Amino acid sequence: RFIASEDTTSYYSFSFYGNQVGISLILGPSGGNYIIEVDSVIRNYMSFDGYSSYWRQAPKFVNLSETREHFVKIYPSSQPLTLAEKRDILLTDAKKNDLDVNTYKYDKNELIISDLFVDGDLTNYYEESIPICEGDSVLWQNDYYSNAGTYYKSYPLTSSFDSIYQLDLSVNPCYHAEYTKNIQPGESFFWNGQRIDKPGNYYRNFLSKNDCDSIIHLSINMDGGSMLSSPLKSLSVYPNPFTQQLQIDHLQAGASEQVIKIFDALGKLVFIKKVNPHQKKMVINTSNFERGMYFIYCNKEVVKIVKQ
Repeated sequence: RFIASEDTTSYYSFSFYGNQVGISLILGPSGGNYIIEVDSVIRNYMSFDGYSSYWRQAPKFVNLSETREHFVKIYPSSQPLTLAEKRDILLTDAKKNDLDVNTYKYDKNELIISDLFVDGDLTNYYEESIPICEGDSVLWQNDYYSNAGTYYKSYPLTSSFDSIYQLDLSVNPCYHAEYTKNIQPGESFFWNGQRIDKPGNYYRNFLSKNDCDSIIHLSINMDGGSMLSSPLKSLSVYPNPFTQQLQIDHLQAGASEQVIKIFDALGKLVFIKKVNPHQKKMVINTSNFERGMYFIYCNKEVVKIVKQ
C-alpha cells in the first residue's frame, strides 16, 4: 500500500511506544522536501537525491533519545524544491539532460511512503481478524467488505494524531451439490428424513466445518414424464444485504407452478407465496425478519440473502 501526496496541508500521523521510527520512501523525479515531526520537533528531509532520474525505494530512520510514547507526523514541506535545485542535485550530465528534456517528470514535489517501521509498538493501532462465508459481507467501520484482503481506516484524534484500524478479512468457501433421481409413478423414498413421492426440486442446508453453507439440491423426475417446473434463467434478488424489503425480478411470466419460499439458516420456512402467472417481479415486506442469513427458493434456483 502506498501513500502519496504533494499537498502540504495533508499528513500521515500515528503514535508509538519505543525509541526509533522509520519510513520506506519512493525516491524519484517527482520527489521533494518533506518533514518528519516527532513530539512537535520538526526534522527536514528530501525524497530527491543525485540518482533521482528514476524511482527506487529507500528507507529513512529517526533515532530518538527516550524510550517512551512518541507522536509522529509526516508531510510534504511547504518549501518545494525548484527545477533548478533538482538539476544541481543530479549527479551526471545524462541525468541533468533527462530533467531538461522531461521536465514534466520533475515538476512535482511528492512524498510517497510505502512502509512504516517502529522500534516498539503502535499505541493507537487496532487489528481485527474476521472470517466470513463466500457470498456474505461484513460491516466494518461503516463500510461493507466482501473480498478477502487487508483493509485500513484511520481517524483524526483530538490531539491531531490518527487512530488506525486494520481489518484482516478471510473468505471461507460455500458448497453446492446437485443430484438427479428418476422415480416411477407410485414410487417413494426417504431423503434426509422426508418422504418424497412427487417430481420437483428439494433442498437441504448444512453447515461446513467453517460454519459456511453446504446446500444439497435433489431434482426428482418422474419416469415417462417431465418435471413440473422448469428452471429460472436469471432470478434477481436485491438489495442484498436487505433491511425492510426485498424485490425479486425475472420471474417466469406464464409459469403456473412458481412458488417463492424463504427459509432461515436453520431451515425454518418463514415465507411462502405462489406467483401470479403474469407476474414478472415480486416485492416482499421483510420488516419482521430477524437479522441473519436466509435462502430464497424458486423452482431450481437458490439465492442466499442476508438481513442486516
